[in-house]
Formats: sequence, C-alpha cells, structure tokens
Amino acid sequence: DDREYNSYSLKQDHRFSINEHLTLKAGLQFKQHEIDYDYKGIYERRYKYGDNDYWWEIDTNFTAKNISGHIFNAYLSNQLLISSLLAIEPGFRYDAVSYTDDKLYSPRLNIRITPMESTSINFCWGYFYQPQKIYELDIPDGDTTFYLAERAEHWIVGFDHDFKETVKLKIEGYVKKISNLKPDYRNWLNYINLFPEAWFDRIKLNIDRVTCRG
Repeated sequence: DDREYNSYSLKQDHRFSINEHLTLKAGLQFKQHEIDYDYKGIYERRYKYGDNDYWWEIDTNFTAKNISGHIFNAYLSNQLLISSLLAIEPGFRYDAVSYTDDKLYSPRLNIRITPMESTSINFCWGYFYQPQKIYELDIPDGDTTFYLAERAEHWIVGFDHDFKETVKLKIEGYVKKISNLKPDYRNWLNYINLFPEAWFDRIKLNIDRVTCRG
C-alpha cells in the first residue's frame, strides 16, 4: 500500500469590532489536494456452503489512481452583546468539496447567559459536516467511491463558574446526532491484524445513524 499525498492551502481570518456590543468574525480557506494510490493485494477468501464446509478462492486487488481536488470553505459569525446578562452569536459556514461534489451549508447558534460576573450558562446548537478526506478512499477494501459528507447535529449545554483566579468549574453535557455515514469495513472475528482487509472475515457495514451523549 504505497501513497503519496500533497496539500497546499491559503487561509484568511478577520475580526471586526464594530462597537462594544457587536463583533463580526469572518474567514475563508482554500485547499488543493493531490494523492497517488498504488495498492496491490492478494487474498485468500473463504466461503461457507454447509454447516462445517468451506471452499476457498484467491482474489486480487491491484489499483493505481491519481486523484486531485480542492476544498473551499467560508464562515461568518456575529457576536452580539445584548446586555451584561445575555450574549448571542449566530453563525454560518459554507463548504464546497470538488472531488465529492459536496456543497454544504451549516448554521450555528451560541447563547451565553451571565447571571453573575463569575458564572455563565452556555447553550450551543449547530450542524457540522465531515467531508471524506481525499486520502481516506477505501481502496484496500475495493471501494473507490467518494461518499457525501457525514452530518452531525450538536446540542450542548454548559455551566462555568470561577471560584478564584486559579480554580474554575466547568460542567458540560451534549447530544450529537450523526447521519449520512459512509460504509464501514470491519473484521467480525479477527479485529487486530496488520492487513485487516486481507482476512476472510472482512465485512461491509452500512450504518444509518449514530447518537452520542456525554
């Protein structure tokens, strides 16, 4: 499994303080990627055709690919201090990925309530997309497809309190719902292998959604 990967990027971030109540943040980034895949594999596959009967065959995977593409993203957020008690920050992000044809729009919202100077309560919500990296193609498993980006919807509630300058309490809870997952390849008997795709127990899993809590 021989790969050569190159990446070039340009990034610019800005912060504008309009007044003591309003701050704008904006930025953009452009990344150019190129990768050469050169994979050679010879496998011994096992197939069951009875209770304890198996037959074997030799399978090969010789794949060489050169893939290039770019990623462009931009974001804009608005920090608005309504009062000493309440601050909100709506935001928006756009991502475009050429090699997956992804065009992604991500709204976000943060709310901070400060009942006293040393205490704050934070609420966060937003969509976060994870496009497939150009070097994450599952060529060892014979999958040469780039899939659309996975989407995670985040809900977060946090509590912060400063007891002293050196002591801070932070408690946070979250729910993250992930959808549009790409297929996952795993070994259902032997999960610690140097080349897991070469073993007979390799399977493909299509997972609809995942929910994480913590």
